[in-house]
Amino acid sequence: MRYLKQISLLIILSMFLTGCWDKLELEERAFVYGVGIDLPEEQSSEKRITLTSQLIVPENLVSVGGGSGSAYRNLTITGTTVNDSNREMLKQTSRNTDVTHLRVILFSEDVVKKPHAFKEFIDVFLREKDMRRGMEIAVTSGKASDLLAVEPEHEKVPANYISQMLKVKGNIGTIESIRIGDIQEKVLQKESFSLPLLKKKNSKIIDYEGIAIYNGNKEVMVGELKG
Repeated sequence: MRYLKQISLLIILSMFLTGCWDKLELEERAFVYGVGIDLPEEQSSEKRITLTSQLIVPENLVSVGGGSGSAYRNLTITGTTVNDSNREMLKQTSRNTDVTHLRVILFSEDVVKKPHAFKEFIDVFLREKDMRRGMEIAVTSGKASDLLAVEPEHEKVPANYISQMLKVKGNIGTIESIRIGDIQEKVLQKESFSLPLLKKKNSKIIDYEGIAIYNGNKEVMVGELKG
């Protein structure tokens, strides 16, 4: 009986020892703040997507006592799928990517105008367990990666600038910000909806181009409203 109690005690204690077996220190993570999805410049049956991820450089993000370099860096990979491109991206980073702070996902106009492409790519984000449902979604006139390369005057990270811009209400010719959680049911039910259409005005400013209209039944962007 005494041995049985000792064994039971060891089993209970071992359960507490396994609590942090999979923990990952902050210094070992690469936080993703923005994602841009474009079509490859050279189309082929193997390469179907160009994925740009905006990673934070924590030591340069702090205003006081931080580094003097850029607060972010963009990594671009061309692959077959989002997951495939993400795996290739991991080879270029010295840290594990973390998407729990992802602010915005940008789709180039070319991607959304390609039948079924938007639904296919957005489905990856909807299924990812670490993704938040509050991420902003927008379509870009031109390459999505170009918008993640702007240098805004009042923000250190372009993804933050774009996210805050999409949340501003009352702008003429714009719509309410669209979060990934808002369109999940619409995509599944093949409902039509609208998305903000953004463009890069210059190296520091992003502007509203108008509104992109997505046909849920045809699963493709069918037009846009401007002005």
